[in-house]
Amino acid sequence: MTTTATPETTDRTTDGTLASLTAARLLVASIDPRGRTLVVHQQLRPALVAATMIDAERAGLLVTAFDGRHTVLRRTPETASDGLLAAVVDGCDGRTVQSAVNRLALSTWSGGAVDLRRPLLELLAADGVLRREPRGGLARERWFADPEVQRLVVAPVLTALCGDVVDETVDPGTAALVAAAAVSTQLVHRIVRTHAPATCSTSPRVVRRRAARVLEAEPLALATHRALAAMMGAAAA
Repeated sequence: MTTTATPETTDRTTDGTLASLTAARLLVASIDPRGRTLVVHQQLRPALVAATMIDAERAGLLVTAFDGRHTVLRRTPETASDGLLAAVVDGCDGRTVQSAVNRLALSTWSGGAVDLRRPLLELLAADGVLRREPRGGLARERWFADPEVQRLVVAPVLTALCGDVVDETVDPGTAALVAAAAVSTQLVHRIVRTHAPATCSTSPRVVRRRAARVLEAEPLALATHRALAAMMGAAAA
């Protein structure tokens, strides 16, 4: 599957202060019409980390290097333009993909994990993309996405994953978003099932196959996906 550059259609998701576009779009796509996140935070966190890692690599902030034994992530002299990217780059530097994901997304007890969801929610709310609704009880708040912005974010994802006509060209931004969502198989399936019109095929087998093809266009996301699968497999053993 090839990628082609196309004009960005979701400029409202950032005003230039938020460099991690993929994580922002992923968060918008992960909210259902009732203001609920499609997966629990423990499953969303690795996908947001993967999205930010992809953006950091695409921005020239991270590169992969072989240290004689393992392929590791190295920061470059470039300076991150926002704090979220900077925190992820710091946590990745000198680590393998598996170690970086474990540190940033899973090992909250170690103090190395980065909370991307809350800052992204606040930034998107300040930009008018999300609206916070306080609630009582256990669900203390819900976040509702601007329907038009959410449609613009999700539409190319649905075309890539469940359209009746398979489009072999996926623009880099959509490829990054699909790849980050596919880090959590449950998340990518729920995005499709929640937002796809009735005319789309939402067969898990079709979605999984197409997501895997898009994932191949983002090697870092593919490595993250495999690292998480390996860690989950080890935990279940």
